[in-house]
Amino acid sequence: MSRCFDDVWRWMSSNRLQLNALKTEFIWCAPVRRRHHIPDRDVQVGHDSVHPVQSARDLGVYVDGDVTMRAHINHVLSSCYGTPRQLRSIKRSLVITCTEHSRYQSRIRSRLDYCNVVFAGLPACDVQRLQSILNTAVTSGRRLIAT
Repeated sequence: MSRCFDDVWRWMSSNRLQLNALKTEFIWCAPVRRRHHIPDRDVQVGHDSVHPVQSARDLGVYVDGDVTMRAHINHVLSSCYGTPRQLRSIKRSLVITCTEHSRYQSRIRSRLDYCNVVFAGLPACDVQRLQSILNTAVTSGRRLIAT
């Protein structure tokens, strides 16, 4: 793995790019039954060492070592559930109309739609978790307009 990082570093240097070892993450992807074959030591990147992480983020998508996408689902859900909480705290100061309700729903839908191809082939229990935020968006929006 160190040689791979060295090759990446050389390529980046030849293209006038810098590799920031402090921001570099790597993840070992393997099924649970193969985890005992994976080394748990750090990898040298230049003069720094990088420790493997449980989940890594690339272009806003979190990938975990099991490649189950549960880390990404958890991050999407936490950001989506944060929106109704934020609106509830300032609800008394707002005059909520249908326009604001549609903006609210579009904010949640855009978070769910970003890189949604990674959700293809997920088990039903994970899809249900994602469906729950859509259901919450509809019911929370109705409550915001009604009050």
